[in-house]
Amino acid sequence: MCTLKNNPSSTPSTANYSQSPGCYRALICRLPFLGILAVGLFWVSLFLAFVPRPMAHSAKPQHSSLPTLYKAPEISGLSHWINSEKINSMKELRGKVVLVDFWTYSCFNCINTFPYVQSWHEKYSRNGLVVLGIHAPEFQFERKLSNVKQAVQDHKLTFPIALDNGFKLWRAYGNRYWPAFYLIDKNGVVRYTHFGEGDTGKQKPPLPAFSKKIIQQN
Repeated sequence: MCTLKNNPSSTPSTANYSQSPGCYRALICRLPFLGILAVGLFWVSLFLAFVPRPMAHSAKPQHSSLPTLYKAPEISGLSHWINSEKINSMKELRGKVVLVDFWTYSCFNCINTFPYVQSWHEKYSRNGLVVLGIHAPEFQFERKLSNVKQAVQDHKLTFPIALDNGFKLWRAYGNRYWPAFYLIDKNGVVRYTHFGEGDTGKQKPPLPAFSKKIIQQN
C-alpha cells in the first residue's frame, strides 16, 4: 500500500522503582500507616469489583450490518472522464451503490487490485453498483491524460474513471492511501472503507460479502 507520510507514535517510558530495607523498629513504627493502606486497598478493590467491564468476544462471529460512517462527500474537482459521461453530483447516483476507488496507474498495489475491481463492475453493475475509479497522481508524469488512458486500455478497465489531478475529491474524503476503497449505499452514506490491496495476506481487497445485500436492497 502506498501512503503519505505517517506521524510516528510515541512510546511511553517506564519508571524504575527501588525499595530501601528498613529495620524491625522502623517496621513497627509504620504499622499504623500499613493498616490505613490495607483498608484503602480493600475499598479500591471493592470499587473495581463493581465497575462494568467490557464483555469478552464470543467464540462465534456476530453477524451485523455495515456501520453508518458518514455522508459521502460531493463529487468535485474531477476532469477528463473515461468510459463514462461526466458525473456532476452524487445526486445523480442516488439509488445506486457506489464504490469509490482512489488509485494511480504506476502504483503496484493499485495494479494488483485492477482484476478484482473490474470483476465487481462486471458482476454487480446490473444490480446497481457503480464503480468510480478516481485517478489521483502520485508523480508529475501521472497527471498526463494520455498516460492514464493508455493504462486504462492496457489493463482493460471499463468502469467510469476520472482524473483528480488537484486532489480535491481526495482531500474531501481525507484520503491518504493508494489504493483506497469507499463503499457508499443508495442513500449516499459511506458504509465501508478499506486501504491497501488485500487483507490477512490475501491479494483480493475484502469487499464484504454482505455488501451484495446493500446493492440489492430497495
